[in-house]
Amino acid sequence: MLLTTAAIMMAGCSNEEYFGQNNEPNPVPVEEIVESPISFGSYFKAITRADIIGEDAASLLNNRFIVTGYKGNQSDFSASTGDQSSIVFDNYQVLWAANTANTTESNVANWEYANIEKYYNSAANAQTVKYWDNSYPQYDFIAYSLGSNEPAAAATDWDGNSPKAGKIAVTAIDPAKLKTEAYSMTGSAADLAGCYIADLVTVKRNADGYGTDPVTIKFRHLASRVRLALYETVPGYEVKGVKFYADDAATTPSTTAFLYGANNFFSTSGTYTVSYPTLDEPNSQDNNVAHVAFSGDAQASGQLGAFPQTAIGQSSTDATFSGDKDNKYFTAILPQEVGAVLKLRVDYTLESTDGMHEIIKVYGATAQIPAESAAWKPGYAYTYIFKITKDTNGSTDPEHIYPEGLFPITFDAVVVDEVTDNEIVHEMDFDKKDE
Repeated sequence: MLLTTAAIMMAGCSNEEYFGQNNEPNPVPVEEIVESPISFGSYFKAITRADIIGEDAASLLNNRFIVTGYKGNQSDFSASTGDQSSIVFDNYQVLWAANTANTTESNVANWEYANIEKYYNSAANAQTVKYWDNSYPQYDFIAYSLGSNEPAAAATDWDGNSPKAGKIAVTAIDPAKLKTEAYSMTGSAADLAGCYIADLVTVKRNADGYGTDPVTIKFRHLASRVRLALYETVPGYEVKGVKFYADDAATTPSTTAFLYGANNFFSTSGTYTVSYPTLDEPNSQDNNVAHVAFSGDAQASGQLGAFPQTAIGQSSTDATFSGDKDNKYFTAILPQEVGAVLKLRVDYTLESTDGMHEIIKVYGATAQIPAESAAWKPGYAYTYIFKITKDTNGSTDPEHIYPEGLFPITFDAVVVDEVTDNEIVHEMDFDKKDE
């Protein structure tokens, strides 16, 4: 049987670990608090749960991220009121440079936003130093990074209706639409997979005001990470030569591992819209978490790298993975938060381990991943481990004419009765005398 278990590993952590300064405010007279400049820091959460900080984090973000920040509880913020005075950072560009911390009042962690080039989506005339306003109990910040991509800021950055390779079209962050469409990113799957998003960061005033600590933003991949592994428990045989089909109708298997399902599940190019549907819901585990929704071009199957053709492992802890070992066998796949049933269809070879090297080929064994286990979130890593057993639903007949499955050869013994069943009768002619 081809069974599947899904081990889902999270490349993130709780909101409390994001925000740092999130204590309930203890108001003190504003005149007793000294204003300090707002500064930024960042780090990246790796799949292994280790924090990547400093220069390493900046390198992943290509030394740049974009931030919008506003003061006050803005869960009901509405641009239609005409009051934009609470917006502090309007799509500001924040740049990292080594050994620049504390060289300006707006830079304490090598990240600078003041007096640098304005980002093309910003409505501000210039990027200037900003100061904490202690008359407000909290600030909210939304940020993202295009990674190594550049913004599609001009008509020449497009090929028809799609940004060129290495370009991402990004809409301005809109505080009035945080719950539904805070901003969007458009590009190819390969380029979108290199982008980063962040949950909304809330910084609350405490007894000492806002202090001098930087606003630390934790980024995660827009893409999900997915990997696939197989192991076997067929007595007396090794399983090798596993080959995969790209869909139900495919007739030629490949050494490339495939998962397939709904026609619109594996994104190829299009738009991801980022939203915060549980904005300012502190009792929710999903509070201020960034969610994504996709629209655009997609296909039914996704590739997860080459699968070794040698004998596969014989336990879940020794399972054989497809893909690149250097990437811990993970493949970046754009997320689909609404899951769909995914399928796996394979051929494989059984080789006896008794020294006779007998070969049996099994065709068209299948397994499924349920939709709830294939709801992929940005920045999460998913591992799917499939088990091949003697109770396979594949067939040893490539035409599938005969029943599916492996049927053991068995023996029985019968001893014949030596009188009745082994009696030899000769008929002789006695009509003539012998001469």
